[in-house]
Amino acid sequence: MKKNYDIKTYDEVQNLLKNKTLNKKRKILEKAIKQAKHATNVLRGQQTGVKRQYKRGIITEKTRDEKLNLTKEVRTTLMNYIKFQQHQLDKLNGKIKTKSILLEDLTEILKQKVSGDEIEETREEGKHILDKLLRNHVINELQHKKIFENYFVNPIS
Repeated sequence: MKKNYDIKTYDEVQNLLKNKTLNKKRKILEKAIKQAKHATNVLRGQQTGVKRQYKRGIITEKTRDEKLNLTKEVRTTLMNYIKFQQHQLDKLNGKIKTKSILLEDLTEILKQKVSGDEIEETREEGKHILDKLLRNHVINELQHKKIFENYFVNPIS
């Protein structure tokens, strides 16, 4: 099931975008989106193949479920990747204004040293803003996970 779909990571795409003209940036993002969409189509085909194998009795129900769950997780990740890159492309084309205000709010909350009863309320507010940034594709899943682990799971003292 594991295949290399020639999809660049979030960081690789961001590195490619550095010091490029507007047209080159668009082309890079369009290519990343196109490759990810192709990979989702390949995964859809794999899911169909797994279902056919199960109907023919080639694989067991347990194996079918494992393979379908794996492809479903990969497709979900790819869809989030596509949404993020599409958002970057839309921002580049001027269709979307950057939601930097939310990011600034989050950094202020994370920098605050709060005491007593305010700690839990501030943590919840920070988590809410972090989730909103992810939903609005201002940050990607990896950035969300890293920030969440640094500030909410293992807070820095």
